[in-house]
Amino acid sequence: MGTIGAMFVPIRKGVKQTIPIVVEFGSLTTRAGFAGEERPMIIRHTEMGRISKEPLTYLPELETSFYPYKEEVKIFNPFDNFSIIDSDAFEASFDSIMRKLNLAPSESSLLIVEPPFHNRDARLKFVQLMFEKAGLDSVSLHKSPLLTLYVYARENALILDSGAANTFVTPIVEGFINSKAVVKSDIAGEFLTRQFQEKLTSRGIDLSPSIFVPPEAGPVSHDFEQFAKRALVREIKHANVRLMEHKTEHLQFNDTTDKVSFDLPDKRKIDLSREIYDVPEQLFRDIPEHNFNGLHNLVVKSLSMCDVDVRKELLSNVFVVGGNCLVNFPERLQWQLMSSPNLWNLNAKVKVFTRGEAYERQHCNWLGGSILASMSSFNQLVMSRAEYEEHGALLIERKCYA
Repeated sequence: MGTIGAMFVPIRKGVKQTIPIVVEFGSLTTRAGFAGEERPMIIRHTEMGRISKEPLTYLPELETSFYPYKEEVKIFNPFDNFSIIDSDAFEASFDSIMRKLNLAPSESSLLIVEPPFHNRDARLKFVQLMFEKAGLDSVSLHKSPLLTLYVYARENALILDSGAANTFVTPIVEGFINSKAVVKSDIAGEFLTRQFQEKLTSRGIDLSPSIFVPPEAGPVSHDFEQFAKRALVREIKHANVRLMEHKTEHLQFNDTTDKVSFDLPDKRKIDLSREIYDVPEQLFRDIPEHNFNGLHNLVVKSLSMCDVDVRKELLSNVFVVGGNCLVNFPERLQWQLMSSPNLWNLNAKVKVFTRGEAYERQHCNWLGGSILASMSSFNQLVMSRAEYEEHGALLIERKCYA
């Protein structure tokens, strides 16, 4: 695992030197690792398992820990829009992260990545749990679009972050988020996953539990079955769906030459047809029931709420990140923006940027946190346990958002 060049791990006087850790609790994926690294050491589902019979048991590592309980496990997410809804489950999840990183919380400094939209009550609860439950030495929270700027080294940018549950468009001017112009939509990765699953089911493709668990292993819970199905559909989707580089009213698809095959876990092959193009096209179509008319129009809407004198520069600095950045996503977004009559009066040169590798786009926010937490100035942005005990959780507002 590589490290980021020219970074400096902060040294706090009178305290044992430690490398800060960076954690991002995404709606689908949790990422955790050490500052200065190029990739998170831990990448796992944010969803957890719960065995309700006494004693109550939490299973934070679904990939490895819930198979023995497959008949009785309940799968849930301890977060709702980044707000913690089950403190005990969150504590179990965070404890397992610290064990995997082999760290003592009392000697650890933490940077938490938070989304552009985040309410103060949820943030303060995070800080309270980190000090009182997890027992951390110091904590800092930073919004994901600002962390993305550390990766791209820009002060002015329009960040389009399309993840699992939400897509955000965030304008940043001179290093500050224009919070009044942040736009959010629930058309994102999991919306496409559900659409893709419906397409496969309508074609009679078998996604029953027997694919994942041999019959001799016994029955599985409904939660187990749904979790496994979604995971498989995501895998198929990520491996095969792709966007056209420009809008096409009538896709010319030849079932003989254009279809692709995918190997299921039970060794069967399935053929994928038009759905590999039809499903992602919804990112740029009207979906009235979701008050959505295309990702490009989210960008237009965000720009319209920015000062006129910065719109041209922002449109030349559009950065695309997130796990929902599919094949040809940046090219298609650029084509849609250049074709939008709502932007012609700006006479701007549209430029859409993204990272070259898929993992870089998926983990861009975490990587920005890794860069920030590696800097010598990071010490000035953290809230120590002593400060929490003296001033309470509200101090985090001044420490991190001054």
